[in-house]
Amino acid sequence: MIPGHPFFTEQLDRQRQEQRLILAGIHERTLETVGITRAKAVPPEPTGRIETTLRRLARSLSAAIPAKVLADFALPVEKQALLAWVKELDWSTWPAQAADMIADETRSSSDDESYADQLVARHGDTLTRLATVLVWADDLAGDYVDPRIKRWRGHT
Repeated sequence: MIPGHPFFTEQLDRQRQEQRLILAGIHERTLETVGITRAKAVPPEPTGRIETTLRRLARSLSAAIPAKVLADFALPVEKQALLAWVKELDWSTWPAQAADMIADETRSSSDDESYADQLVARHGDTLTRLATVLVWADDLAGDYVDPRIKRWRGHT
């Protein structure tokens, strides 16, 4: 937040936080479908006005998708993140029960993927527009890039 600035506000900070969680839950296949893997970063916009407009648009797009659907989209991505973390952790000093519990949380099934595919088919157009707008808004903010997008763009 920049004091006295009409666009960099606490409300914009809250929107960034909420919308970055939504973007983190959008599966890579959807991001790839819309072409984000090849997209160059949008240059930052110093006034925040365009970011504010994009975030308002993203809010209306995300409102068109039921909250439960957005949460269901996020679950496989969360499981992938948890699995990556689990693989890096030394479990030898942890009780087997804790390791088993975490392993259970990382499991996914073909039913999970099929369900996610159904949701994408049902909400795909809105979801791809939402993903694009969220990536643009983050580019304009200039303070954060989703790790998948950073990897695709070759940033370290």
